[in-house]
Amino acid sequence: MRALLSVVQIVGGFVSGSTALVANALNGLAEMTSHLIVLAGRRLARHPPTKEISFSYGRIETVAALVSCSVIPVIGLYLVYVSLVRMAEPAPINGRIVVVVAVIVLLTNAIVDWLTRMAGKGSATTHSFSSSELSSALSTAAVVSGGALLMLYDIRWVDPFVAAIIASRAVWTSVSEVARTLRSPTLEARPKVDAEEIIRQIKSVDEVESVHHAHFWLLDPQSVALDAHIVVSTTCWQNAEAVRDRIEAMLIRKFGIVHSTLELETPNRELDECHAYGM
Repeated sequence: MRALLSVVQIVGGFVSGSTALVANALNGLAEMTSHLIVLAGRRLARHPPTKEISFSYGRIETVAALVSCSVIPVIGLYLVYVSLVRMAEPAPINGRIVVVVAVIVLLTNAIVDWLTRMAGKGSATTHSFSSSELSSALSTAAVVSGGALLMLYDIRWVDPFVAAIIASRAVWTSVSEVARTLRSPTLEARPKVDAEEIIRQIKSVDEVESVHHAHFWLLDPQSVALDAHIVVSTTCWQNAEAVRDRIEAMLIRKFGIVHSTLELETPNRELDECHAYGM
């Protein structure tokens, strides 16, 4: 539905001469693309790993995001440029068409959202108005306001001004999505985990003397993994497996880390110079 409404806005923008309608369509496409990437990535991530792809397909979301989100910033920056030019030299715009198209989009989104909430009644997800839905409604409302000012007072610079703001936001959304997914190929776990707090919690276990060579990385944009060497007191070595089980349960309960590889060592096996993180 959002794709269809974006097409309607693009057509309405060209017919009326409104840059704001085209920019609002781009904003909707940017948000839709972001949601589709997340859904596709999660669906592909359910595929079981194979001997060739032992980490499964979780990082396919990264490739899809880079391909999809690389186009929107280019179009968005072009719209910002066009908007600035049209603010300097305002062109005739049919405010009536702008208002009619924007109101149709606003009402259609509201009806679809209401039907979705009714269909998912009782779900926590459907009861919360997401930030993307709210921002989309506010963007469309701004287009309606700009069109109304055109109709009433023929203030032509308002339309490209609104367009510049909406296009800038679409660019920011796409760039943020690319920046987020780029953390996956670099194996960066930030900001998903507080590494220092996790190490502190592991060390707080009575039998643990120290932790070294800890590695945090993203299996996919949603799942964090941990690999670490844990030094267990010699007097408690007979209970080492129980200690590992308690640490793994704590990692799941407090930090949501379900994939952890913990190598237990006795103090006499610990290296003289051990780094807390890395190799």
